[in-house]
Formats: sequence, C-alpha cells, structure tokens
Amino acid sequence: MVVLGFGCIGTICRSKVMRKLVVMSVALTLSLSSPCFAELPPSDVTQVVMLGTGTPNADPERSGPAVANVRVEAFRVRHGTWPNAFGYRFTTPDRVIVISGDAAPDEAVEQHAKGADILIHEVYSVEGFRKRNPYWQKYHSTNHTSTHELGELASRAKPKLLVLYHVLFWGSSEETVLREVREKYAGEVVLADDLDVF
Repeated sequence: MVVLGFGCIGTICRSKVMRKLVVMSVALTLSLSSPCFAELPPSDVTQVVMLGTGTPNADPERSGPAVANVRVEAFRVRHGTWPNAFGYRFTTPDRVIVISGDAAPDEAVEQHAKGADILIHEVYSVEGFRKRNPYWQKYHSTNHTSTHELGELASRAKPKLLVLYHVLFWGSSEETVLREVREKYAGEVVLADDLDVF
C-alpha cells in the first residue's frame, strides 16, 4: 500500500478542497489495492489512473460502462530520504489541480503544475526557519519547501491559483508567509482555511 506523503492529516484537511482530494486519493489507492503504486520503479515515472462515474457491470444494459472523468497522475517528489513520496495531478473536464504532497523543491511538481488551475503546495516560512536550530534547518531544507523557493517554482509553473497548506509558521504570521511568497511570485496566492472552496 502507498503511504500518501501529505504530512499531518490534521494540517492538510484545513480546506474542503483538500478533504475531497485526500479522500479521492485514499479511495483511489484502496480501490486499486495499490498494485499500480507499490511496484513503481525507482525513477521519475508517472502512474496514471482514470476514475469514473457509474459502476462497471458485466451486463452493460444494466448499469452502462463507467465514464472516466477524472485522470489522476501520481508522480514521485523529493522528500528527504523517503523513497516513496508522491505528488498528484487531478485532471477533470473543467480543471487541473496539483498537490505537492510533502516535498522539497522539485522539478516534477513544477512540470506537473505548469498551467494548472490550482497548485496546492506545502510551505515553511523563511522568517520562522531562521529561528530554528541547525539540526532542524537541515531537516526542513531537505524535506520541505520555503516560501521563497515556492514563489520561484510558482513563477515558472504559473498556476492560476497557488494554495498554501501544511504551513510551518514557527512564530511567523499568516501575513508574513503570504508576503514571503509574493516576494518571488506575482500570481494569486492564498492560505488554505477550513471550509474553503476554490
């Protein structure tokens, strides 16, 4: 079974969009009994799965074929020494949403987020990071993405909306986190909050 690299479940579920996508990711993983992800080769392979509406039935007259309307791509991301950390790209008929998962700055996230409607990305405050001791600075810089790094990544990927989640503030304010991202990114950026819908 794949362990989804989203970080703390309590943190990631601050927004309704995240809850729906996390549930979809978990359902996808469980419904497939995970063989499609469990044996991914150790490369930058993207695994693609189609989710549909309706229930496949041996008798098409009874239920009709499932209609694949959500394309889910799982791709490896860099998260320290974790060998199986994933980001996800959800493509629906009207939107593309990319979730970084727990990730240090990663070209795979950038490539999958190019032109996306929404990029949901974890982040830590540069100001707060400076207050951490050297051990934790090393850990977080190899496992997570700073506000400045995310701003640079988003400037290249150009999502229509950048949503920050799994935010490590370390004493910084929400305004500081947003300002830090905006120092490197001119597009629309928001902090995910409970019951947000984008």
